[in-house]
Amino acid sequence: MKTIAEIRRRNLDVLAQQHGSVEAVATMAETSPVYLSQIKNQSVDIKTGKRRQMGTVLARKLEAGCGMPVGWMDTDHESPPPASQAPTSAPVPLTRNDRWPFEVAQERLQVLHDCDWIHLNSTIKAIVEVRERDNLARKSANSRS
Repeated sequence: MKTIAEIRRRNLDVLAQQHGSVEAVATMAETSPVYLSQIKNQSVDIKTGKRRQMGTVLARKLEAGCGMPVGWMDTDHESPPPASQAPTSAPVPLTRNDRWPFEVAQERLQVLHDCDWIHLNSTIKAIVEVRERDNLARKSANSRS
């Protein structure tokens, strides 16, 4: 069984891979890239003699900055979920006008991990919400003129 420190460190690696680097993750979360690098590399704190670990506050900050749901940093995405949490039906493919709207073929998405699907879903959701707000604002402005 992995410790919470190991899980969070692994998930920091996943975020760094998704966003290009630890520095990019730090920028998104508005935190120190040096400190994140120390956590990632398990640097020893010279004051305490202990390896640096990620606390709950920093984990939540990284989740918020990278668009992940609360608790994502604390979840081991490499282990299969318990049977009670396993999906009961296949995911519905994203379609638009009865055709696949993306340049990547659907079949290639089989390599994605659960954390990738969570990130993909939250990114699409955020984009849709922005467009919906824009459309609502435009309609409101048109109705006033």
